[in-house]
Amino acid sequence: MGDPKYVNVGEIEDKVIEELSEVINECTVLIKEICKSRRFGYFNFHPAEPDKKNIDRIRSEMDDCVNAFERLEIKLRQISYEQYPYIKKEVTHGKTPSL
Repeated sequence: MGDPKYVNVGEIEDKVIEELSEVINECTVLIKEICKSRRFGYFNFHPAEPDKKNIDRIRSEMDDCVNAFERLEIKLRQISYEQYPYIKKEVTHGKTPSL
């Protein structure tokens, strides 16, 4: 039998895994667009989409990231801290977290 201190590890992540995966994915795409823009120029464009500048692609990906973070925040707010009493004690030092 494992250490009782770690009995609930992973429970919260299981409830938000889809939202976490989406945040990771959107941030990855944003980083890729920023790197490409730094390499080729922020006001340059992809040959397949000459009407969309790289800076606009970054802005679009930023919007996608914000939306993914907002969905994650909503999901995290749905988690009841009463269901996870160890969180208050260990992570917030007895204070109620303000999400």
